[in-house]
Amino acid sequence: MGRKKLLKKLGEFFSMDRRARVRRKEELKDLLSRLKLKECELLERLEHETDPQRRKALEGKIHVVHQQRKKGIGLLRELRDEDA
Repeated sequence: MGRKKLLKKLGEFFSMDRRARVRRKEELKDLLSRLKLKECELLERLEHETDPQRRKALEGKIHVVHQQRKKGIGLLRELRDEDA
């Protein structure tokens, strides 16, 4: 293989990697926005709930969704730091 062909293949490889990272960041942003909406919805339901058992279940769900969001935000920050 010639030098130009090798350089072209190498360039295509790195641009695929960059596109995959960009796509992953976009998907992660979308997921985080959906998790935020879910958390807000659960908080609203919690405000109107009077049954202690159901309140406890909702609090558990809110905790799980919040932890997922927190973990996702950390991952998104790592991906942004890699690009910088």
